[in-house]
Amino acid sequence: MSHQLAIEHDVVGVGFGPSNLALAIALDECASRSRLKCAPLFVERQPHFTWHGGMLLPGSDMQISFLKDLVSLRDPTSPFTFVNYLHKRGRLLDFVNCRTFYPSRIEFNDYLRWVAEQFKSRVAYGETIVAVEPVIAGQTVTSLRVHSRTLAGGETVRLARNLVVAVGGQPYVPPVFAKMVGDARLFHTSRYLDAVERAGLEGRAARVAVIGGGQSATEVTVDLHGRFAQARIDLIFRGHALKPSDSSPFVNEIFNPDYTDFIYPQPPERRDAIVRNFRNTNYAVVDSDLLDQLYRLLYQQRVGGETRVALHPRSEITE
Repeated sequence: MSHQLAIEHDVVGVGFGPSNLALAIALDECASRSRLKCAPLFVERQPHFTWHGGMLLPGSDMQISFLKDLVSLRDPTSPFTFVNYLHKRGRLLDFVNCRTFYPSRIEFNDYLRWVAEQFKSRVAYGETIVAVEPVIAGQTVTSLRVHSRTLAGGETVRLARNLVVAVGGQPYVPPVFAKMVGDARLFHTSRYLDAVERAGLEGRAARVAVIGGGQSATEVTVDLHGRFAQARIDLIFRGHALKPSDSSPFVNEIFNPDYTDFIYPQPPERRDAIVRNFRNTNYAVVDSDLLDQLYRLLYQQRVGGETRVALHPRSEITE
């Protein structure tokens, strides 16, 4: 096990997904405007930049406008906008001709990787933060000592004047499946593409259960139907029906930047109530186009007497 001496940084970011990638852009702009040196360093567990790699399904589109990229709403003149990415890739006119606000998920991932590549010198890939300790002078915390470890066991200690944690959501597997954790037949949608290739479903009449009533579960159900011609898929969810996400204009204002200033100072119970009120924007809901696609698929099954995909509403796994 090797150690490296502590290196001091103005900012250490834990994780390098879209949130800290946007922060890297903002810090870069701030340093350019003020002509002050800012030395951020981002520590990312993955060996390279990846955004929802397990769900980059063919034909899947973004559910938000491309204008809500890393920087456009804050500074549309930035060189890191999605529009400039299209220009640099030579596809701007072609994208305009598509007449859509919603690029494919694969293209948006390529945009994020394009931006991340421009900050690669400020990212330590393949490292996991294992400890954070305060550095105290008198009774004041002057900085934080951040310990990270590589897969090979090498350790690095860095000093951070500021620490930004943006590790993203963690996959949730219901407790009822606890005994199957580690079984290759059980996998979360966050690693769907890699896991399904290793599942050995090709060329046989396998039966697959998809648990959940949201966007990812519905996408996986449709993908499994098209990917494996003999597989039978059961979509199991607790609700009475698959519900569409609410992306209407007034509801969408919850995602406006100034709404953060409203929600943040609220007491916890009030904040939780607000989040519950807007759950149908993102939680256990499905994009309307995808609902239509699934319904047409089920209808065509009835026309042809096929029963490869079955929905099980009002259902819950008990054991």
